Order: sequence, then structure tokens, then C-alpha cells
Amino acid sequence: LSDTASVVRESVKILLEEEPLSTAWIYRLDEKSQKLWMLDSGGRLAYLSRENTEIPLEGSVSGKAVHTGRVQLIDDLASDARVNRTARKLAHTHPKELAGTNIIIPLMSGDRVYGTCSYHLGLQRTLNQADFEAFEAIGQIIGLALASVDNLEEMTFRANHDSLTQLPNRAALHEAFRQH
Repeated sequence: LSDTASVVRESVKILLEEEPLSTAWIYRLDEKSQKLWMLDSGGRLAYLSRENTEIPLEGSVSGKAVHTGRVQLIDDLASDARVNRTARKLAHTHPKELAGTNIIIPLMSGDRVYGTCSYHLGLQRTLNQADFEAFEAIGQIIGLALASVDNLEEMTFRANHDSLTQLPNRAALHEAFRQH
């Protein structure tokens, strides 16, 4: 997978195969704005995505996952004070749909966090230590894939742009001619 969209789409697809009632939302970290921005979602509640496209890091359970690098568990979206206001409102509006265990997985490569995956299982489930370790491993795999895509994009940019001016170089010009 050579671009962020395909990595995210494939990750969501795999997560949904594991739990038939689940929904997965993948967010990318924007360190400048200190927010998480939704990249993709899938599953039976994907239609709710348009209402929760951004999550502030400050005062949110997703922010805690980013800052600690640890999987966070939410038993009740509607009443958990760590959950952002938009998600709590959605949980009050759609109580049956959003009931169940929610897991916030930090997407990491090394010590760097690239975003989070909000994984709604669709049923109430007690998690043990092995479950937490499995979700951390999932976050590391997706984070590594995102890191690889970022590195590929940066190398491609450097190969096709002048390091001083950031303008396209001769290689980019030849590629543009070839495409036309």
C-alpha cells in the first residue's frame, strides 16, 4: 500500500472482519492544530462519521491515547467525561447503536503517534490483558504502515523538488512530459 488512503481503507476493512457488529473510525493526528481528523470509517455506524470528523486532543479520551501511547477503554460513550462532546451527544441520540465497548487505539511507529483508531465493538465486552496487547499490536502495525507511507511521500518529494527552493526539479519536469 503506497498511500495513506489505501492503508486506512485496508485497516478499517480488516478490523470490521473481526467483529461483524463493529465500526472503526481512523483519525490522523495534526500536531499543529492539536486535533485528530477523520480519514475513513466503516461498519454499520459509518453514517455517524459526518458528525464527528474532528476530535480535539485536549480533554478527550483520544487525546489521552495520543499522549500516553496506550489503548483506552470506554464502557459508556454517553456518560464518560473523557469523551468529546460531539461523541457524547451522538451516544445520547443513538443509544442502541452506540451501546457497547469502545476502544481507542493509538496508531504508533516507535515513539511517534500518527493518529488513533476508534473501534466500536457493538457489544459489551470485558477485555483482558491479552486483548489490550492485541489492540496495541494492531495500532503499531497501522502506525508503521502510515510511517512508511509518510517516508515514501517525503522521499518522492525530495527526489522531484529542489532542496533550497522547493520548486519542481528536472526529474519532475521529465515525469510531467512523460505523462502528457
